[in-house]
Amino acid sequence: MDFDAVLARQDGVFSVWQLRHAGWSAAKARHAVRGLREIHHGVRVTGHAPLTERQRCWAAVLTEPGTLLSHASLARLLRFDDWRADHETVTRRGDGGIQRHPGLVVYRSARLTAVEVRDVDGLPCVSPGRALLDLMPQRPELNAARLVRSALREGVVNATDLRVMLALHPGRRGVARLRRFTREYAHLPIHRTKSDAEALGLAVLDGSGIEIPQVNIKVAGEEADYVWRAARWIVELDSRRWHHPVEDARKTAVWERAGWTVRRIPTNDVYRHPHRLLAAVPPHLR
Repeated sequence: MDFDAVLARQDGVFSVWQLRHAGWSAAKARHAVRGLREIHHGVRVTGHAPLTERQRCWAAVLTEPGTLLSHASLARLLRFDDWRADHETVTRRGDGGIQRHPGLVVYRSARLTAVEVRDVDGLPCVSPGRALLDLMPQRPELNAARLVRSALREGVVNATDLRVMLALHPGRRGVARLRRFTREYAHLPIHRTKSDAEALGLAVLDGSGIEIPQVNIKVAGEEADYVWRAARWIVELDSRRWHHPVEDARKTAVWERAGWTVRRIPTNDVYRHPHRLLAAVPPHLR
């Protein structure tokens, strides 16, 4: 066992069981961990700096052989959720209820197929689709819907991934909710969107039977949010964070000089007043 290579691969985190599985004697293993910081029982880290996100994830999956990063911890690692807590979440094969330890929540799964296991930059994880399914019954309705949109937008799942999960677990809690969100979102070009408002806006248009626009493409040299090319029509979703009035006015002037009609609405209207988005599309499509 090349101990230095293991440390490099695992961001300086290792477990005593790894040393023992590699044939190290108990005395040699004790010597290796002497003076190193313990994160979980039997899991140590080199150095004294605050733990990085990846180190916390490695520490969680190294608590026991066969442990997989899952649920909210995987969603955060893959950037389709911004959940923060004082613990990491993992899944192990087998039966039994949820186990809670300091800094760690352990789930058990009696049924975990090969397609539901993934390697994410070296970290053993459940698949993103499985993480979504696991999170569906744990989150409120609006948050669960946003999770699915975010996973599609980040490109970590697609329609096929979601349908595989639905087929594998037809009777599980959360399946009905995931099936509904798959039907509402998976066929849309959400992977082209750059915000949740843009993703939800596509679902609002689709739900009203309106032709889905091209998303985030260049028009007259400037990138536009929603584009109906045949109608020469643009709808921009303006957020306080990403849009500036001067820049917005400049882009609008460029498009209008090129013969395009431009409509702008605040991103909050997509959530609170979706009828305003519908009113902004080309008249013959309403």
